[in-house]
Amino acid sequence: MTGTAFIRWLTVDKIVGAGLVLALILSLFTGGSKELQTSIASGLIGWMSRGAIEHGRDDAYGSKGEH
Repeated sequence: MTGTAFIRWLTVDKIVGAGLVLALILSLFTGGSKELQTSIASGLIGWMSRGAIEHGRDDAYGSKGEH
């Protein structure tokens, strides 16, 4: 994968999703509070569902989304 292809592949959704997953895993293994883990998990679910809804809307109208 060349540099330009990687930059096109790397979207804001992927960066935020990876950051939230990493934060959740770290909080699980370091013994973070349950409230912190719940907040991170609900943020991750909300961010992913927003992306899925936007992706579905793009497909419904026939335009190509970023894959």
